[in-house]
Amino acid sequence: AVALRIALSLTGFIAGKCMESVLRVLINLTHDVVSWCQVVLDVDLALPSIMHLIVASQRERRLSEKRVDAEEGDTEDVEIAARCLDRLCLALGLLTNLVQAIPETKHLISETCTYFTTTIIAVISSSQLFSVLDYNCPGQRRCLRRCTCPSRVDALACLAQVYIHYLKSPNEVDTVVRGHMAVLFGLLMERSP
Repeated sequence: AVALRIALSLTGFIAGKCMESVLRVLINLTHDVVSWCQVVLDVDLALPSIMHLIVASQRERRLSEKRVDAEEGDTEDVEIAARCLDRLCLALGLLTNLVQAIPETKHLISETCTYFTTTIIAVISSSQLFSVLDYNCPGQRRCLRRCTCPSRVDALACLAQVYIHYLKSPNEVDTVVRGHMAVLFGLLMERSP
């Protein structure tokens, strides 16, 4: 059982590193390159995955920091919190690139507020569904395409909840995330009714 836990832990660590590498490559490819941004947006699960990464990274980082603050955590929790912060920043960077390069992206994301209720999802492009999320969704397999949790909200509300956490945070590093999110919200609001 211990060997299995270690193997799963190592596998999860390697998968996380691979995902972070993919995010770094995507950030470089999508930086002011409309064609690459469109390629990313053409993938059905792109925006839901980016939003899930943002929310899940924030949640996992917050939990790791709570364990460290309560002196229940160890150096592994500090490392987990740092990796979560990195993953959060990468996902925010990719989302920002998409919003900057393709103006329709910001309108599509901002319009999700008018279409969402707790029981429906909105079509945001001809080939893509963007799901609502529960900020506290544990990320179960059934929530891959769209969150099925009972208290789900739209993408902007999830981003706002992440931002509110960083507004309240006294951590110096969090000012970077707060600033990045403020820029992202500014881009999302630009020329929106």
